[in-house]
Amino acid sequence: MIAYQRQAFYDAQRQGLLLDRYRTNPRGMPRPPNDAALDALVPVVRGQLPAFIEANNENEIRRAVRLAKEFGLKATIVGAVEGWEALDVLAGRPVVVSVNYPQAAQVTGWSYRLAQRRPPGDSAASARAARKLIEGNAAALEKAGVRFALASGGSRDFIPNVRKAIAAGLPAGVALEALTIRPAELAGVGATLGSIEAGKIANLVVSSTDLLSDSAKVSAVFVDGIRYEVAPRPAPRPEVAGGGTPAPIGGSWAMTVTTTQGPTDQTMTLAQEGASFTGTLTSHLGTQEISDGRVSGRTVTWTVSVQLDGQALTVSFRGEVDGTRMTGSADLGSFGSGTFTAERKP
Repeated sequence: MIAYQRQAFYDAQRQGLLLDRYRTNPRGMPRPPNDAALDALVPVVRGQLPAFIEANNENEIRRAVRLAKEFGLKATIVGAVEGWEALDVLAGRPVVVSVNYPQAAQVTGWSYRLAQRRPPGDSAASARAARKLIEGNAAALEKAGVRFALASGGSRDFIPNVRKAIAAGLPAGVALEALTIRPAELAGVGATLGSIEAGKIANLVVSSTDLLSDSAKVSAVFVDGIRYEVAPRPAPRPEVAGGGTPAPIGGSWAMTVTTTQGPTDQTMTLAQEGASFTGTLTSHLGTQEISDGRVSGRTVTWTVSVQLDGQALTVSFRGEVDGTRMTGSADLGSFGSGTFTAERKP
């Protein structure tokens, strides 16, 4: 992949030379090829336009920085979820840090350990140690003097995850800057957005207390100076549209997942709150956290991220509850699909 990217930049450099020569004196020269993709990269390899390079694990970050140095790119690293492992190369560079925290098994250095058969308690302890490092990523970057913005990385729990970064050592004031003025500056619009100053666009959020505190309540939002009132969120309803009352699923379940590789025994522990639930799934691959747990009537869905054959894999489960028994299917993405049965433990 890096070789392919490098070749694209070389081709863009050559395209720029051909365009310049043709504009200077086209007589006797064949017209440069009409290639919109290369034309778009020409100002990037000349440092006239910024390049935002997605790089999350340590190797990706180091390769992206080397590529940027090789071609003189005006590069911003985006993601940097293992930034604490590459502080030396990120120093002095703009970074957009994702707070879409990966599972411990997806983090370089922990993948191998968590892929081994270990006692469940040991795996859980290892996962907690890894999560402490992952959530402390932004704090480590700040301590090293790296100036960064924060981004959701696709997570639906953006602000709660920012709060986790603060709990892990990121100063709250720095976190607020990383959500406001710093991203505006990285995007080149710091003169008009990102802070409350006379003459800037009035895009404001008004809250009852510090916006990043657990007790903050937003009372108004201004967009281009126009005020919009914020209505309180309606109380959750116990009924789920089209599904009836959510089935009770809290507790511990003995689970067997069957794929083309055969059956594997697992233990699932669930904590339910209305139509949603959280929990853990423990197997020979270690202990993984359950995400996006939903209950609609007797239908249950959730996802788990695991490390399988050296690849990060999201497994999607869908099942039906019948008293203390649950049956359903598991979608393993490129690894195919499987089925599962589960019995709630007394």
